Amino acid sequence: MYRLPLSFPILAGRTRDQRVLTAITCSSLIVGYALLLTGIASLVTIGVTLAGIGAGASFGMVTMFFVLRTKDARQAASLSGMAQSFGYMLAAVGPLLFGMLHDWTKGWTLPLLIQVILAIALLIAGIQASKNRMIG
Repeated sequence: MYRLPLSFPILAGRTRDQRVLTAITCSSLIVGYALLLTGIASLVTIGVTLAGIGAGASFGMVTMFFVLRTKDARQAASLSGMAQSFGYMLAAVGPLLFGMLHDWTKGWTLPLLIQVILAIALLIAGIQASKNRMIG
């Protein structure tokens, strides 16, 4: 099961249009976070598993897009450097902000709702990035 997210970039490299893979990845995130929001103990394990699969697969897919959507290594390196600089900066601050939000609201409802909204935004952006076209 832990290898499933690792297969998504391989599949992405073998297809021209990755919209289906992106939809599966983002749907895993959305459903996983939604199951966590229910608060039903028996659904927590399923929710965490789906969210973990979605997070791992989405990271692999995003890094694969740098190669799939650019014309050469120079362009891929430039795009990757710009996107990863922003992404890692957000990743460094995100857990702190979500922890603070949890402390302020005394619960996980709002942080998990924000995760669902961010996963929906990822789906919308990901569908656009998944189309078979090069950036210029």
